Order: sequence, then C-alpha cells, then structure tokens
Amino acid sequence: GKKKWVQHLFINPKAVPAVASDFLFQNQDYMTIIGDMPHPVLSMNIIPAAIDCSLYQDVSPAGSDILWVGRPTDAKGWGVLKELIAVLPEFNFRVVMGSEEVATREVAHATRNVACFFQQTRTQMIEHYRASIYLSTSQSEALPRAFMESLACGLFPVVSKTGRMQEYVCGLRGAACETAEDYIRAIRNGSVVVPRMLKEYARKEFDIRRWIKEI
Repeated sequence: GKKKWVQHLFINPKAVPAVASDFLFQNQDYMTIIGDMPHPVLSMNIIPAAIDCSLYQDVSPAGSDILWVGRPTDAKGWGVLKELIAVLPEFNFRVVMGSEEVATREVAHATRNVACFFQQTRTQMIEHYRASIYLSTSQSEALPRAFMESLACGLFPVVSKTGRMQEYVCGLRGAACETAEDYIRAIRNGSVVVPRMLKEYARKEFDIRRWIKEI
C-alpha cells in the first residue's frame, strides 16, 4: 500500500535551507517524495527513493555471509528463508530484525549457520553490509532501503520476482527468483558482478545528491 512507497517527506532546501539541510544530511539519508504538494509557505519536489551513497563508499564485501533483513512473516518470505538456511549449511546467514521474536530465536537456536541481530543502528548495519550477498525472499515489496544500501556497498543481490527490486537486478545481471530452487542455484553460483560495478550503479540510480542537483 501507500505506506510502503511513501516513507518520508522532503522539504525543498531552496525554500528552507537551514532546516532542510539539517534534516537531509544529518537525520535522513533516505526518503521518498510523493510529489509536488501545495503549501502556503513551503514548496515540495518529487524525488525518487534515494540514499546517501557517500555513507557507504568505504564499505566492501569482506566475507561469504548472506544478509537478510525483514520480519518473520509470510509476506517477507520467512518460510523460504528457513528452507534456504536448512539446505545451505555451507553459508552463514545474518538475519537482521527490528525486534526479537520467537521465530528468530527458534531458528538461531536450531541451526549453527545463523546469527540474528535486532534493532541495529546505521553504524551496526554498515558492518552487516560487509557480507557478500543481499538476500530478499519477500512476496510483497517495494524498494527497501536495505536493498539500495547493500548495492551501494557492493553486495550481490538475490531477490524475489516482486516489486521494483527485480527491475534493477535484471539490469545488474543479479538474480531474481521465484522458487527455493532458484534461490539455491543463484546463491551457489556466487556473484557474477564485481562490487565496484554495483557501487557505481547505486551511485547512478540511488544517490540523493544527484537528485538534489536536478531540482
């Protein structure tokens, strides 16, 4: 629904420079603008989903871990993730959640190749982005912040054929999957795109500074 697409409202820095500058560069590195909206004082601009890529320019994959970010629900493909964890014991999975839930504790205790993390700060997330693969098993998804940030860090994307992620992944020769077998094949085949190419692609498509210049 709209909640997934409309994340934050961005104030035009030309209208309120001091407030907008602080809002953008210190507190918000990601935003989606719903469009030009009339206001008696402030003006608004349309900006696509974006992140501050400069925050991740020094981060690069340093291991063979698989990063998954979400909640243990059917919509996020929790069942598919559990299946992948079970059949891919040679890979270590980093599962990042907003809060600790029974389902994640059960997975973490039952398997040795899973580490669960909760309520991570941006600094902590940067460490997770040193994994090698970004995995999304969501059955319903727009354009997640974690997806954009992972590309900015050079992680190879293995995602579901839903939402806007597959549009970007196809252009990157990444993997857009429908079944558990698709995911297993994509993960085992490994990355086919070097991290530098992914970083450059993210700067081209998602960097907030690019969009600011264009308005």
